[in-house]
Amino acid sequence: MAQLMTNDEYTSFMLDRARTAILATVRADGRPHAAPIWFDLDGNTVVFTTGESTVKGRNMRRDARVSLCIDEEEPPFHFVVIEGAADLTAGDPDLLY
Repeated sequence: MAQLMTNDEYTSFMLDRARTAILATVRADGRPHAAPIWFDLDGNTVVFTTGESTVKGRNMRRDARVSLCIDEEEPPFHFVVIEGAADLTAGDPDLLY
């Protein structure tokens, strides 16, 4: 049975190792598009990169609504679902190298 994580459990889950997640975006016709991404945390902000011409990049530019599912592949199979709106940033100097 699913239970809400405490803030400490959430932080520990998100920070204990590099993680992948499934990002769901909304296609122009309303269908969902799901794709795996690598992400990092910057404080409480989930940060990831994608090309602006990718399906997920085009979808987020048109409709910022997203859902992100991060799961644990081993027992007890924890997962976190984050829903909200993406904040797109082009040319962020912190992401350039």
